[in-house]
Amino acid sequence: MRSWSRPTSQNWMAFKLKEKLRVLKVDLKVWNNKVFGILGHRIDRISEEISDLDLKAESSVLSPVEVEVEARHKALDALWGLMKCKESYLYQRSKSRWLKEGD
Repeated sequence: MRSWSRPTSQNWMAFKLKEKLRVLKVDLKVWNNKVFGILGHRIDRISEEISDLDLKAESSVLSPVEVEVEARHKALDALWGLMKCKESYLYQRSKSRWLKEGD
């Protein structure tokens, strides 16, 4: 990790560790946003995509095209995955809050 190997100016080991952890925290936040993004926005976007595909399928007189059906299934799979991530995140956050604050 680049943030861990950055040089520090102080000689005191406890200070070096504190600074490295601070820099690592910032880098992890940036990485988390880059990799996972904002779950709420991604869930909303995929939900809108599914709604658009549903409206398109309802308005067509002919049977839905295989490509649209496959796209809807992929979007639903992505939505379920994101919902599981959000559920896990909320569970971890509530557990963390409970450990901090207690009952």
